Amino acid sequence: MSALPAEPAAGRTGRWRGSENFRFCPCACPEPPPQEMQRPQRHRPPAAGRRGREPPSRTLPPSTPAHPPLWRRGSSGCGAVSVWRSSFRLRLFAASLRDVDGSNRTFALRIASRACRAGLASLTPLTYPGRKASVEAPLAGLKERFRRWYNDWQAEWNAEWPSPNARKRAWFDMMWFDHGFLRILWRNHDEVAPGIWRANQPGPKRLRELADLGMRSIINLRGESGWGTYFLEKEVAEEAGVELLNARLYSRRPPTREEALRYIEALDAAPRPVLLHCKSGADRAGLAAAMALLDQGASAEEAARELSLRYLHIRQAKTGILDAFIAHYGAYQATGDLPFRRWLAEVYDPAEVKPVKGKGFGNFLVEKVLARE
Repeated sequence: MSALPAEPAAGRTGRWRGSENFRFCPCACPEPPPQEMQRPQRHRPPAAGRRGREPPSRTLPPSTPAHPPLWRRGSSGCGAVSVWRSSFRLRLFAASLRDVDGSNRTFALRIASRACRAGLASLTPLTYPGRKASVEAPLAGLKERFRRWYNDWQAEWNAEWPSPNARKRAWFDMMWFDHGFLRILWRNHDEVAPGIWRANQPGPKRLRELADLGMRSIINLRGESGWGTYFLEKEVAEEAGVELLNARLYSRRPPTREEALRYIEALDAAPRPVLLHCKSGADRAGLAAAMALLDQGASAEEAARELSLRYLHIRQAKTGILDAFIAHYGAYQATGDLPFRRWLAEVYDPAEVKPVKGKGFGNFLVEKVLARE
């Protein structure tokens, strides 16, 4: 086997795998390496005295484009195993549903396989220049590839609504991507004040039950969106004669003056009894419930009880900014004489709310595990 030329390429060294693992580099290199640099790995004998290990590094010839080092073959399994493990969970979930017919179950399995293939296609064996080979780069590419696939998939059935196929996809989107299966038994339902209730995101079946119990209006704190949950909620609310109002709030920043006043206006316009809901019923529902109490003249200490661990609100994370918002009004309430609504319209400034960074584990739990909005 002929050795590579001895002249180094401007100090760049690297190790090339076989042609079956080669991918074009994203750094706009004009052409792939020469053919002699693409020999399959199986034709390379191990270095003398080091059986089973990789051959030593070789310097690249001056004519070779400066590609970053390729991702090692041994690391590729981690990303693939993660993707297949997620797909396996998805298949188990779809197959374990007992309240759907066989067509919906087959549809869920087909979507699971398609999502898995879209994710695996992004496992590109390249690392960023200057970094050690690891699975972080391909997993970041996998996440971006899946996000693009999901946006295209969602936009496709959003345009087809309300066809039967779009309803099936909306149901699947609600149950899996929007974590609806977690809310089948756990509802986070509680009364805030006479005629005002709070809860997490209700599904179609639960909405019909609430309408039968006399619920006359719903304030959706997630706002209008492309989630299948919103499409199904809007459709069922119209069928059941329940008024649906949208007033979007956020869980990791204080509300702006316009957002807070828009919510207060929606609360005034909503027929009683009214249900306040976000996704989990922990952060934004707690904030809305606290503002409803403050608008009725309650103290900041009493309103702050709506933001507690009892409803799975975690103040040690970035969602603690909502507690800081209530405390900010409490500091004014001790000295000022304006009611909450006039304070929002005339005095309140979101920039004056004390920022909250949160702790590492709390942020990981809220953003990565619970996926709060």
